[in-house]
Amino acid sequence: MIKSATLAGLATLALATVPMLALATAAQAAPVTVQVADIDAATPQGAQTLETRVEHAAAKFCSHATRLSERQACKDGVKLEVAEKVDARNAMLAARGSTLASR
Repeated sequence: MIKSATLAGLATLALATVPMLALATAAQAAPVTVQVADIDAATPQGAQTLETRVEHAAAKFCSHATRLSERQACKDGVKLEVAEKVDARNAMLAARGSTLASR
């Protein structure tokens, strides 16, 4: 599950998609993306929409895994990577906002 703080931070993103490249192997298809620009993740409905999109994208990305434990580990990796990318993007936007405010 993605942290509530991470979900709330998405509301301020000017980000169209979050690419997921977790656990990439040659056997996998192209990376999957999760569109976030059209939702307000600060609301309960938006947070649920984001979580659903991430879950579906993770399932698609990890469909190559034949063992249940392998598939779950892949999905967990995808979700973690999405959360890390969102946190990094939030930090970058916050820094950019601070830079602009100091001018």
